[in-house]
Amino acid sequence: MEENINQDNQPEKDHTGTKPLRGSTLLGYNVLAMVGYTLFLTLVSRDSGFIFDAVVLSAHVFICLLASLFERSWWWFLSALVVLAIGFSTCAMIATMR
Repeated sequence: MEENINQDNQPEKDHTGTKPLRGSTLLGYNVLAMVGYTLFLTLVSRDSGFIFDAVVLSAHVFICLLASLFERSWWWFLSALVVLAIGFSTCAMIATMR
């Protein structure tokens, strides 16, 4: 196996692609997306916002679970659990405020 060595006798770094998302960043983006669509749906449809939120939340959790299977990443699974826990409690809170 041959490595690319630079003039200082050190292996060269590969700068061909972008860095993959760290797990905590992935989790943060998923929670941020959930907060965004929850606020949007609550403000747009005041009467039944929690029903639409529950549907979108279910799709979000399902997509995270699929991504955890195909990417084989525990961070996607953790994102699904966190979105489900926060989203369910948010939907319950919005439903009781009506």
